[in-house]
Amino acid sequence: MCIYLIGSQSDTLQTINKSLAADGLQCVVKDVFDLDKKNRAVYVIMPGVRFNEGELDLPAISKEARDFRIFCNDPVFPSLLGASLLSLPQATHPQRVYIIAKWVYDVCGVLSVTKQEIIRLMYPNMSLVEKTELLTREKRLLTRQALELENALRELDFQNSKIIEELSLAGELQKSFLPKEYPVDLPLDFAQKYIPCEFIGGDLFEVIRLDEHTVGIIIADVSGHGVAAALLTAMFKSAFHHYSEGCFSPAETLEKIHNEFLETIHTEHFVTAFYAVIDTEAMCCRYCNAGHPRQMLLRKNGRLRELSATGLFIGMLEEATFKERKFMLYPGDRLFFYTDGIIECKNGQGRPFGRENLRKIIKNGADSNILMVSNNIIQELMSYIAELRFSDDISLLITEIIESI
Repeated sequence: MCIYLIGSQSDTLQTINKSLAADGLQCVVKDVFDLDKKNRAVYVIMPGVRFNEGELDLPAISKEARDFRIFCNDPVFPSLLGASLLSLPQATHPQRVYIIAKWVYDVCGVLSVTKQEIIRLMYPNMSLVEKTELLTREKRLLTRQALELENALRELDFQNSKIIEELSLAGELQKSFLPKEYPVDLPLDFAQKYIPCEFIGGDLFEVIRLDEHTVGIIIADVSGHGVAAALLTAMFKSAFHHYSEGCFSPAETLEKIHNEFLETIHTEHFVTAFYAVIDTEAMCCRYCNAGHPRQMLLRKNGRLRELSATGLFIGMLEEATFKERKFMLYPGDRLFFYTDGIIECKNGQGRPFGRENLRKIIKNGADSNILMVSNNIIQELMSYIAELRFSDDISLLITEIIESI
């Protein structure tokens, strides 16, 4: 007795063939259907199989035919994966068994779960002892397979827990990159929020002291997520500390970082950044924007201004240039540094949160302290998004100019 595998998925069918051969079953893979009229045979037939002229139109044949049986893996007929073939009605001495499968995955399932039942269907007069012995062997095989699967799952869980633990540690390390304290002897107040969308993220903000009355404030966003973005974030932080030392020009600092990234990073990643240098003695701010969203300045009188972009991404194009701009500061002014994860959060209809919603929250919070404003922004985002997690890193740093101390 032979099992014919008939279909165009040759690679998959050859794999099934090897599995059957390992069990001592004779199996032939064919791409055209024709009958072996001399011998008993099982035909596993995929959709779209070509028939030789004059052969049977299998789908149209009644499953109650005299010398063969048809089982179709279709809701109209009993499913091979849902019931034992031995429990189905059968001819006394079937010469042929046709199994019509709708998908190649069904063939894999049929032959891995019921191949022994196919053989028994060909020989309905098998003795009870033989059937019992066969079922016992199948039970042992299934038990062994179940144990192997359980061991594989246990190993997978173990490896997964190790990865999660390592990513958690990496996430804690990355959070240490964020400012832990701010200058207390300058007329500046700060509030921050940072929520990575994964264990580790690609956002960064930093506040550094340039001299006794000047600070540099930078916020950056590395393209992508995960480990690669986190590594580039660490590299960016290191480069920023190196090139900002003794340099009071935001454009010059970003240009030096850009050149280093061009020389050392040869992937498709890039960085957007906004860098502001605040002189609390001259009460002015110089800034440079490298492809970052327009940051916002809220004046004491309630007037909101967007600080326009003036440069391209860092680490992307050799011809990128960086220009800086300057404006005066007054007590009560607030600077809002943020990444695009805030304005690109989407609701259930796929609509982004947008810059206008952010503007409204900022203006409505003009009489609240900056910590409360930062909390309000995050709460509004959580209420807006469709899921319980953010799809991008969320970074927010608010700086307020206070009366001189």
